[in-house]
Amino acid sequence: MRSVLFTLALIAAVFTGQAATIDLTPPKVLGVLTVKHTTEGNLLWLQGRVGEGQYSIIDDAGRQCSIDVPIAIGHLTKTHIGIVKQPGLEIAITNSELNHQLLSGKPVTSDNWVFRRADDSLPADGYLVSGINTEESFVLNSRRRWISWLLNDQPSLVCQ
Repeated sequence: MRSVLFTLALIAAVFTGQAATIDLTPPKVLGVLTVKHTTEGNLLWLQGRVGEGQYSIIDDAGRQCSIDVPIAIGHLTKTHIGIVKQPGLEIAITNSELNHQLLSGKPVTSDNWVFRRADDSLPADGYLVSGINTEESFVLNSRRRWISWLLNDQPSLVCQ
């Protein structure tokens, strides 16, 4: 199982085009959140991006499992009015409690956890590998649409 998890983490680092500067050994990386693309909206001083990604792990049986994770990212900046498609992002999760919250579909707010850049050597709950910076705030497992509140729509873990 350790070799499979290490391979998953190594592949994630290769696909992002960044050097694996964080400790990607199996005890460190529990899962990887990958979002292929986001949609960015700008209005006056607010800039935000939304999208949906896959959080992937290797379970105790050695199966690759994933769960859909809707995301919302935003910050205040000088901007204009518009909507455009943007590249995605990738976050490596290293905290077991954060891993559990993502797998159970609970909202995760960046203000409640420690996220650092991938090239930072200090300990963190997750490392921002690509497509997002430390100045941006974000919510993982954000509700996708208002109807999801009424239907209690929750994504489920799928293993292969």
